[in-house]
Amino acid sequence: MEKWSKLFLSSFTFLLFISCGKSDNAKEPRTLAEERFKDATFYMQGTVAFQNGIAEAVSIDPTFEPGVYELSVADLKRGLPNEWLPQYNKAVVLNPEQRIPWRGYLYLWFYRDYEKAIADFNASDTITPYLDYPQGHSVDYWRGIAYLGAKDYDNSVAYWDKHITKETEDSGEDWVELEAFLYRGIAYYESDNKEKANENFDKVIQYFTNSADAKYYK
Repeated sequence: MEKWSKLFLSSFTFLLFISCGKSDNAKEPRTLAEERFKDATFYMQGTVAFQNGIAEAVSIDPTFEPGVYELSVADLKRGLPNEWLPQYNKAVVLNPEQRIPWRGYLYLWFYRDYEKAIADFNASDTITPYLDYPQGHSVDYWRGIAYLGAKDYDNSVAYWDKHITKETEDSGEDWVELEAFLYRGIAYYESDNKEKANENFDKVIQYFTNSADAKYYK
């Protein structure tokens, strides 16, 4: 009897070991990719351990968009557009609704490529039924900046008007970002409309009396 008990325990232990060894193989690729991604995020972004962990997650599931996107970030921050853009565009294919307006923001702030930024902001209007807010601001806000940078002051003012009107209707004028009034004032200033420019600079000062930028332009 004792012999049979030992044999049973040995067999049970062996089967338990085998089942544990196969547990990862039984998981779906997406689950494994998410777990590997989570492990990698314990390391600092851009480090070897981080990048290798993210790459492993993507190799497990090439459709895991957060990993595909994250692989592009280090190249963006290192100023390597030839490496960043091809990788980022893979994420665009998997999640165009989020990544296209976000790419517009990146074109705008990292590369000052106003034409491509505007194209992506415009594209976002057609691929989503709602107004997109990459990096916390609407695409109308970003278009106002992009057109200002491109020296297209009429379009810049038009999008600042659109942005300010919507924010005022939604939350009240005192919730509108002061930069919106400042940049609209600059667009008017650059197009030689000093009266309209000063109206906007005065609006900034109304809400923030110590605005050095508004006072400088006045």
